[in-house]
Amino acid sequence: MRALLLTFLIAHVGANAESAQRFATSSGISFYQLPGDDVFSSATKVEDRVLAHSAQFFPFAADESKRKVTTSKEQTRDVLEQLNLALRSAGTTLRRCVKMNVYLASASDREDVSGEIINALSDARPAVCFVEGTLALSHAKVAIDAVAAAPGITYKPRQLRSRESLPKPFPGAHASLLPMGSVVYVSGQAVKGESISDATRKTMKQLGDTLKFLKLDWNDVVQIKSFLDPVSESDKAAEVIASFFDKDAIPPQVFVEWTYKGRIEIEIIVDAGPGKPKSARIDYITPDGMPASPVYCKVTRINNGAVVYVSGMVGQIGGGYEKETASAFEKLEQVLKWAGSDMRHLVKATYYVSDSAASRQLNKHRPTVYDPARPPAASKAPVRGVGSIPHTLNMDMIATTVP
Repeated sequence: MRALLLTFLIAHVGANAESAQRFATSSGISFYQLPGDDVFSSATKVEDRVLAHSAQFFPFAADESKRKVTTSKEQTRDVLEQLNLALRSAGTTLRRCVKMNVYLASASDREDVSGEIINALSDARPAVCFVEGTLALSHAKVAIDAVAAAPGITYKPRQLRSRESLPKPFPGAHASLLPMGSVVYVSGQAVKGESISDATRKTMKQLGDTLKFLKLDWNDVVQIKSFLDPVSESDKAAEVIASFFDKDAIPPQVFVEWTYKGRIEIEIIVDAGPGKPKSARIDYITPDGMPASPVYCKVTRINNGAVVYVSGMVGQIGGGYEKETASAFEKLEQVLKWAGSDMRHLVKATYYVSDSAASRQLNKHRPTVYDPARPPAASKAPVRGVGSIPHTLNMDMIATTVP
């Protein structure tokens, strides 16, 4: 019997809305698909459970003799094999994957990469976000990190899992377990420095102040994602980040190229301890000394409820940047409703923009869709491509369910 037993259901979202496919699994994972989309889920809902967050994996990272392999299919197969081993060390597998972040050196490889992912996942259909840009290992055409449900695992406190047989291009665990309970999303923070290493150190110190304000510490961090340029200096940034942790407690690291020259921004996911069933579902937090914003929150904390991962949302092409942006948010609202959430229960947003005009339109549109008292934590990354030609905006979102 397959690890994931799928039951086909139809969920209606209103008289004027199309129906959505909902696939409910025996392990508490629900996959929701937009009509006509038969590749990946538009959103994945995970009931309260342990989640394994992986590091970013690259093809043939430890084998120089294979680095000349040129096909994206072969590279993807190798990355997925590594990723599955890492998730197995954390008590789960690729087939329990609920969210996948795929980084492409060229968007033209998307179809081949997607095909290999589908072959590896069998019945699972996680939410997936694609981004295009130069990768931290120069030979790579693809890199992937993922989140997988780990049913039956109840470790407290959080534990890192590592497989020493796997290549590790950057210091840190191959996977980290986020226990059942509260989770904090810290928006990307950036402090300018004289070099990437200097900027990384200053930014990490500021993030440390945020953790202290939240009465948390570095040992609670589950995953670190850095946006930087040049991405070739990821190894330098990784070493600085690692220096803030005990040697055996470095969480998984992820690196994404952006087009802000000579700058780095860092966001973190943090285990915030036991859940708070009687508290508000989400806390929106502005640490001391930081200005509040009506379009993004410095810190959000989920106290209870399921987690909803949304695939990268792109809008309608034709009609200019305004139409592309508005239609992406309209699609987001529909998908959230299917999954039992809404725009007031978004907790994390990562906006990828490949055009300055798209970025300006996003800035203009956000105040029209967010409650200024409840905006999600966010990072906005200008990138070479959003993984879908000819789109210029891709929104990677996380939400929780409406009480």
